[in-house]
Amino acid sequence: MRPTKSKKPSGGSYRGRVNNDSNGSVATAGDGPRRRDWFPSAGEMVTIVADTAQRGNEILQELEEKKARVIFSNLHVSDYQITDNVYVTYLTSEEFVQRLADKRLYRQVLELKRSCPEPVMIVEGPSVYEVEEANTNVINGALAFISILNRIPVLFTSSPQESADIIFMATNQMQFGLGFEVHVDEQRMKKRDYKEIQLDVIGALPGVGPVLAKAMLKNHGSLQSVFSADSEELSSTEGLDEDKVEVLTKLFEFKG
Repeated sequence: MRPTKSKKPSGGSYRGRVNNDSNGSVATAGDGPRRRDWFPSAGEMVTIVADTAQRGNEILQELEEKKARVIFSNLHVSDYQITDNVYVTYLTSEEFVQRLADKRLYRQVLELKRSCPEPVMIVEGPSVYEVEEANTNVINGALAFISILNRIPVLFTSSPQESADIIFMATNQMQFGLGFEVHVDEQRMKKRDYKEIQLDVIGALPGVGPVLAKAMLKNHGSLQSVFSADSEELSSTEGLDEDKVEVLTKLFEFKG
């Protein structure tokens, strides 16, 4: 098994091509993670925001070679930001298994979901199933929790070069597009998108989740009916117990 490379080196500094914002001022830890003026307009170079703790790692060195513009800031719960909404968290295979063993990974996933609009996770290194003391069932359960229940994509890479490639390509596509047109059946897409958005909205309610969201939407028919339902009508959904009904009723009726 190859030695683990630390993603947060204790010493040294990364001297990227550019580490200042578009107005020429240095990005500091206090700037926060969501400044829209960091990201490029047409004709400018790919811009990536990196957490200050990432200085000196191999991924940033690879991104420098790809001529990416790198800005440093304190991103708090993620390691890279590639658009206003998309945040990337980076772990080695060993870190993934270690944090899974002591349950930190679950807390981290929930914090990502709470703090980042569209989080993505990159796991780099040998297969997580090959890491010492890895448990296949536990790993499969964690991957289901992350990617299916919380809808956070998990991308596996074998090296810093591959990690940098993924980050660079995703950033380039998000900021400048694919470079070609993809045609779809707009009517079919619209119908599917509306249904998915409805389920996302209901599933985000406290204590609901994706399974109950489907049941509630099927029972009430529309978002309008769900949000206008009283406690008795909410109770008609199988699986929605009294405690959850009480929380939802108070939420729907709250006026600030």
